[in-house]
Amino acid sequence: MNVVWITLQVINIVTWLLLFLYGMHYYLICFLFLRKKRDFKLPEPTKLSAAKKRKVLIQLPIFNELYVVERLIRNIAGIRWPKQNLEIQVLDDSTDETTKLARKLVAEYKKKGLNIKLIHRIDRVGHKAGALKEGMAKSKAEFIAIFDSDFLPESDFLERTIPYLMADDKAAFVQTRWDHVNKEYSGLTYAQALAIDGHFTVEQNARSMHRLWMNFNGTAGVWRKIAIEDAGNWSGDTLTEDLDLSYRAQLNGWSCYFLPDVRCPAEIPHLIMPYKAQQFRWAKGSIQTAKKLLGKVLKAKAKLRNKAEAAIHLTYYSVQFLMILNLLSLAPLVIGKQTPSDISFLIPFVLFTFGLFAPVTLTLVAQKHLKNKSWKAIKALPFLFCMGLGISVYICVAFIEAIAGKKSSFIRTPKFGIGNTKSNEDTKKKYGNLKFSYVLYLEIIFSLFFYAEAGFIFLNREDSNMIFFYFPVMMAVALTYVVYRTIKDTRLMRRPDAESE
Repeated sequence: MNVVWITLQVINIVTWLLLFLYGMHYYLICFLFLRKKRDFKLPEPTKLSAAKKRKVLIQLPIFNELYVVERLIRNIAGIRWPKQNLEIQVLDDSTDETTKLARKLVAEYKKKGLNIKLIHRIDRVGHKAGALKEGMAKSKAEFIAIFDSDFLPESDFLERTIPYLMADDKAAFVQTRWDHVNKEYSGLTYAQALAIDGHFTVEQNARSMHRLWMNFNGTAGVWRKIAIEDAGNWSGDTLTEDLDLSYRAQLNGWSCYFLPDVRCPAEIPHLIMPYKAQQFRWAKGSIQTAKKLLGKVLKAKAKLRNKAEAAIHLTYYSVQFLMILNLLSLAPLVIGKQTPSDISFLIPFVLFTFGLFAPVTLTLVAQKHLKNKSWKAIKALPFLFCMGLGISVYICVAFIEAIAGKKSSFIRTPKFGIGNTKSNEDTKKKYGNLKFSYVLYLEIIFSLFFYAEAGFIFLNREDSNMIFFYFPVMMAVALTYVVYRTIKDTRLMRRPDAESE
């Protein structure tokens, strides 16, 4: 029996130490960002007059985007670039009325002299990656800008990005900063905005400044076509085709830049199910990409710091799996009163606690840099915490599926064309193909389990046990919030006065 207890203790300590490592990575990223943010300068861009002589393709991959496709196409039609050097592709894989509306809009702008075409596929081979690859093969443009259906770039977007790509012949892509059209819609959207701001303002900035490997975020950026081809082109064998391609390009010696001053507003999921589906796709795709490329990254002829940071970056979505494993391994120790109280066990616990608050630090650093009101960020932190911890079971399932090699379809994040003001019309829009899954029941079971675990610790409190109390309580509360929002949002979309799928 001692072997079982020792094994559980080893699992518990190892998971704590790994979680501390991932947490410390956030602190390191914050340090790298703060260290260089004042004196860092991007390469001098090429003159705009020279840039405008280059041919540019804008690709708009869409799938059943009835509520935002018109807004998207009309916005893109307003981007400034010489008409003779600009081509726009609406890459439509839709199976609903979106195609009819998109075709009508494309015809309208064709009459106005815009070089725009609709490419409609019915098989969705390779999903978004397949659409981008097929469209690229039909164009001779040198640079390719990509925008998802909810992104609304400013009219000078190409004028502010293409010159940077031209200034460095080895630059594969430039990524711009995501902004938000509905940040103030609810506590849920505000919390997501904080997380997105942290990623772009601090993480992407730090990687770009220190020439670490960074990822293309799938949209709101511009690629050099030859770099895509050299890296092996778009591939649909992972759910994060953007992360996959950007790492393959950098493994081949290409560089990339983040442009923090170029903002591209987009819509944040205002319901929990689309948010969970988005995070599931990102998590599973990241681990799939890690399985595919991590070996090549570690063997690459690159600086050790680049390879170490890339390894953490590619595997970051294992954090939720480690959290669940940590709490599951803790339960038998608590019940059997086998939790050690000596200093050797307390140290990793304290270190993990320190690491747990690293994302909060990164969030506040980003908000301060953006000169946003810090009190609003602090007010939204409980939502951010509940979201981050509350989707742990969902992400854990994604992690296990990726490790096991289970294939799954590309579930889009539905867009509703909403802004900061709530409207009754928001609830009358179709929810799409996001429905309850068995994971909801797993979340309920795990939340009850963690409440029971915390309750047992409290009722049998001893000095050696109470230090383990707060983590299961936090996980239980966060899971309860996510379960509540999942049920509430789905019931809302199924109201009698709402349209149904």
